[in-house]
Amino acid sequence: MKKFLKITLGCAILVVLMALSSYKPAAAEAKAIDIHEDTFKVDLDGNGKDEEIYTRIEYTTDDWLYSIDGSINGKKVYSQIFEDNQCIFRGDVSYIDINPKDKYKDVIITVEDEFSCREKVYRYKKKKLKLLFDTDWVGFMEGLVPEQKNDKNVLMYEQITTSIGNCFYVVTNNKIKKQKLKEIKPKDGIYTVVDESWGGRDYTFTLAKDAEIYSKPDGKKVKKTLKEGTEFYVTKLKLIKGEYALISLVDGESEIGWLDLSQQSYEDMLVTRTYFAG
Repeated sequence: MKKFLKITLGCAILVVLMALSSYKPAAAEAKAIDIHEDTFKVDLDGNGKDEEIYTRIEYTTDDWLYSIDGSINGKKVYSQIFEDNQCIFRGDVSYIDINPKDKYKDVIITVEDEFSCREKVYRYKKKKLKLLFDTDWVGFMEGLVPEQKNDKNVLMYEQITTSIGNCFYVVTNNKIKKQKLKEIKPKDGIYTVVDESWGGRDYTFTLAKDAEIYSKPDGKKVKKTLKEGTEFYVTKLKLIKGEYALISLVDGESEIGWLDLSQQSYEDMLVTRTYFAG
């Protein structure tokens, strides 16, 4: 009986070991990795000697970003794996001179999906990367966070969503003080929308109903009424004490007044459809 028990347990253990050896996590089975490797040299810490930066960026067979790894002078300093359901289609590692006055150049790691371009900026110190700031804002025109010059404010681009259900990129003023990023919100709450028509992201809106246009973004004085079917662009947004859009007409009339976006609801739509320019 004992002998039989030993044989039975032995077989069970063998089956378990075989199962474990052949087991692969579900996420791993879906990964047939497309690998992109790159090496570049730049003096990151200002000591007069170039660091050698090696990057390895991996994608799945579905072309989603799987991982980013980075090494400096042969030592791994960064590693991140992304879940399948994040649907991120691009990763990038490069460098940027955040403050030309100091001796450093900084490493910037970009992760981009359909709706945003998240960027992390690192400083290389004592053979390690130190995070300076992490932002969901987008230096969209250049693809990078703009440089800081003479300790003045830097322009960046923040992604926001309004009640009409579309994402806009607006210009924001910011300061980098002691290597920390601080947003300076406009006192009047009015943001300038980034013109991205060249990139195919400039929205054309069509009114679903007649709408009043105001002289100021306060809903007090009606300037004119636009008819259902009127097409327009948004040039500025006010997001404090209401939600208003300064609009210009597609047929060429610019900045005719402010549209109250709070008229939008699921039952009573302000906009019927949206087109992309380009």
